[in-house]
Amino acid sequence: AVGDRRGRREGASRHAHLAAADLRHIVDPRDIARAHEIAGRLARVMRARLLRRERVRRRGRRLDLRRTIHRSIAHGGTPIDLAFRRRKERPLRLVVLLDASGSMELYIGFFVRFLHGVVDAFREAEAFVFHTRLAHVSASLRDRDPARAIDRLSLMAQGIGGGTRIGESLATFNRWHARRVINSRTAVMIVSDGYDTGEPSRLAAEMRRLSRRCRRIVWLNPLIGWKDYSPQARGMQAALPYVDLFAPAHNLESLAALEPYLARI
Repeated sequence: AVGDRRGRREGASRHAHLAAADLRHIVDPRDIARAHEIAGRLARVMRARLLRRERVRRRGRRLDLRRTIHRSIAHGGTPIDLAFRRRKERPLRLVVLLDASGSMELYIGFFVRFLHGVVDAFREAEAFVFHTRLAHVSASLRDRDPARAIDRLSLMAQGIGGGTRIGESLATFNRWHARRVINSRTAVMIVSDGYDTGEPSRLAAEMRRLSRRCRRIVWLNPLIGWKDYSPQARGMQAALPYVDLFAPAHNLESLAALEPYLARI
């Protein structure tokens, strides 16, 4: 029994260490595999909590005065049959755009697992990866074999590398995909370090277009977790005025911290 308790404590301690560690510093193959597993589960946990919050919100009923008055007419004006409005379910839609360029190489494996979890957990979710061009990868991630889906996307990401043209990738998204995948309940999540080899003015213009279509833009930047980081990259500075939440994504804890924000959307 003592050994079991010690084992549980050690397991909990190792889990906490993995959750707090910068993903680029996890080098033990066992820890990498465990961190990948946690990253894949995070989205399912977030989705379950969001659904619980939504059910709690919908329990509150509001009196429908107009329907109550109409019903009361049949009873001589006495409102004995009260009518209530049901809260409409408005599921959150997530669209994730993952930067798969060379500068994101240290983090890409974890984000691929997280991206697979998002598409698997959120019924209305779409996923894209970008570098110098944009690729729609939702169908690949919906493969019934999770390992095969992740391997396929990992190979795509590894084959990308190189520089990043965020503005041009967003232009492709805005022109060919946004109308189909974005509505008034959509949160767009961009996962990128903000290094852009294109013109900042192009990125700013496309961010402005995107912000007018969606409900929120969340930008996750793994560099925020680095000591003394400030968003000095020209691309990041161009994008920030249109970002509703600029948050770290350097460890598993920072990804888990998204849930309270998404619950308020």
